Amino acid sequence: MKYFRHFREYPFITVLIGSTLLLTLIGYLGKNNIYDGYSVDLWKAPQLTVVLESIKDRNYPWKIASSGNKEVDEVNDVSAFENDNESEISPDMGKQYGEDGHKKDTDNNKETDADIDTDTDTDTDTDTDAKVDKNTETDTDADTKQEDGKTTYRFTKVNTDYFDDALFIGDSRTVGLSEYSGWNNPTFYADSGLTIYDVFDKEIAVMDGKKMTIEKALEKKSFGKIYIMLGINELGTGNTETFIAEYKKVIEKIQRLQPGTILFVEGIMNVSRKKSDSDPIFNNINIKDKNDHLALLADNKDIFYIDVNEAITDETGGIPIEYTFDNIHLKAAYYSLWTDFLLEHGVVREK
Repeated sequence: MKYFRHFREYPFITVLIGSTLLLTLIGYLGKNNIYDGYSVDLWKAPQLTVVLESIKDRNYPWKIASSGNKEVDEVNDVSAFENDNESEISPDMGKQYGEDGHKKDTDNNKETDADIDTDTDTDTDTDTDAKVDKNTETDTDADTKQEDGKTTYRFTKVNTDYFDDALFIGDSRTVGLSEYSGWNNPTFYADSGLTIYDVFDKEIAVMDGKKMTIEKALEKKSFGKIYIMLGINELGTGNTETFIAEYKKVIEKIQRLQPGTILFVEGIMNVSRKKSDSDPIFNNINIKDKNDHLALLADNKDIFYIDVNEAITDETGGIPIEYTFDNIHLKAAYYSLWTDFLLEHGVVREK
C-alpha cells in the first residue's frame, strides 16, 4: 500500500475512487425520489449501480434537486396488495375504477374506456377521462360522441377481419398471442425481451424475408390499427415517470410514421396472486401503477386504452393459477380470453 500514499502520482485511481464515492452518495441521497423505482441488492452491488442504471434511462443525477421525496411503500410492502382498499388513482381516473383498483362492473357488462361523457358536476376542464358509458353492443351509427366539439369513439364489437390490417407490438405475452390466437392475418412485431426503451432498436420485424427494426418496417408498410403491450420487462428498470415519458415518445414517433392509424395502448397484463405476493418488483401493485398512468395517454379519438385484465384476472386481481404455467404467461388454451376481449373492443371511426 505504500505505493498509494501519494495520490497525485496516480490521478486515474484518485478519480476512480472519488467518482465511486460520489455516485454512491448520490444514490443514497436520491433513493427516496428520483431512484425510488430502482432496485439493487447491496450484498452484490454498490448503490452507485442504481445511479448508473438510471443514467442509461436518461434519469440524470442532477434531477435530485428538483425532485421531492415520494413514498415507495407499494414496492417495499408487497403484503399491502391484500389490503389495498384505497387505490392510488388520480381523481380523473376515479370515475373508471372502483375502490379495489379494478374497472367498475354494472348491469353484468364490462365498462369501456373509450365511451367518454362530459362531467357536468365539476368546474375543472381537465377531466378528460370522464364517465364511461358501457353500451358496447352498438351499431356503427352509435359509435361516435361529441365532446367539446371533438368526435370521440366508443368501443364496439368487431369480427376477426377487423384485424387484417392490424399490427401487434409487444414482449413475450404478445409472442404468445401470435402463436396461439389462431389469427393469421394480423402482423406481429414481438420479442420476449422487448421493452419500451428499445422498441425501435431491435431488428425483430420481418418484411419480404428480411429482418429490420420496427421503425424501418413502419416506414415501409402502413397499418390501420396498432396495438402495443409493453411494460412487464420494465418493472425492474427506471420508474413509472421514466416509463411513461418514454412511452409518450414511442406513441409520438408511431403517429409520425403512421399518420391516421388507430393506436391501442394495452394495459400490462397482471401476474398471478402467488407471484405478486412474493416478488417486490414484479407484482400487481407496480403493474397497476403503470396501467393507471397508461390509461391517461388515451384521447379516445386516435389513442385508446384497453385493459385485458378485465377479462383474465380473478377476484384477487391476479391471473388465476390454472390459466398460467409460470405465474406470468398464459397457457395456450387461455389466449382465447384475450382475443375475445379484443373482438369486444374495436373502434370504427368515421371515414
